[in-house]
Amino acid sequence: MPNNEFTNPVDTSQSAIDVQQAAKQLAALLKQSKEFQEFVSLGNSVNLDAEIGQLIQEIRYYQYHYNENNNRAKVEKLLARLESNPLYKAYQEAEEAVCYIFQSTNDAISAIAGINYAQLARREGCGCGCGCS
Repeated sequence: MPNNEFTNPVDTSQSAIDVQQAAKQLAALLKQSKEFQEFVSLGNSVNLDAEIGQLIQEIRYYQYHYNENNNRAKVEKLLARLESNPLYKAYQEAEEAVCYIFQSTNDAISAIAGINYAQLARREGCGCGCGCS
């Protein structure tokens, strides 16, 4: 199980500790939002819904076998059924709402810091710009 603590063993400066504390506070605020709570709740409901599970399983099966059997029509029909399911539609709307909050948070951090925060925070390679993976 991954450790949810954000730590850097090299940097124990007060500024790094302050950033950690601010990040924890921001994460707690995001988790407390009604949008996040609804997203998690609906995600759990979707995961437990037998009809949605069966539709997703069939969609994956036909997508995997798409080239072999040309099942495009079956996939489209199953996707239409899935997307018309009221629980699944509510989940998609909740996902959009929480993504908006996360994007708005990124935009605010980026504007304040004067950088594209999400792009720089994305881990690719060692982070020094050398191009390693």
